[in-house]
Amino acid sequence: MPNALRYPRGFTASLVMYPTIADIRTAEDIDADAEVATLYNMYLSRNVQGDSWGFRARVIEAAARLFGDFRLWCVLQAAHNDHVYELNFDYIVDTLNFIRTGDRTISALTMKELLLERPNARHGVATPARAERLGVADPKEFENFLGKWIAYEDGFEDLLLTLHVFFGRAKRPE
Repeated sequence: MPNALRYPRGFTASLVMYPTIADIRTAEDIDADAEVATLYNMYLSRNVQGDSWGFRARVIEAAARLFGDFRLWCVLQAAHNDHVYELNFDYIVDTLNFIRTGDRTISALTMKELLLERPNARHGVATPARAERLGVADPKEFENFLGKWIAYEDGFEDLLLTLHVFFGRAKRPE
């Protein structure tokens, strides 16, 4: 059984509490996180009250499960995931900016259309130096990343859409 899963746009999520570099590099490919796919479809089809606590709790629980330690998740994507580069990596940077400021350069829905799907590994693109450029050295900055994220205007919607970008289905089946 793998210790990490790789989603269609190259991002990974760990299945263990303390992921290693080997877990990220040997992640098993998967079509989507089932809960994220369900939540996203419910939201798009308007089959749920987007502001109901029950729905919001499910989204927050999915985010907490998939990101785990958000700071560590960012470092692992930047320093050890050779499947995340170009616009896909820029989306991590933009997500950090949203959590820090409440602003994005490009909307999640637009980025979803621009990101590479099923990117091949580019060996050597993921480096510790790339992780340093994220500016996530302070572990306390992201202790309450979900609270910060959803506190912004449209922050909850951004969280849900970002979960879909990172862990949701591809635009086209393989």
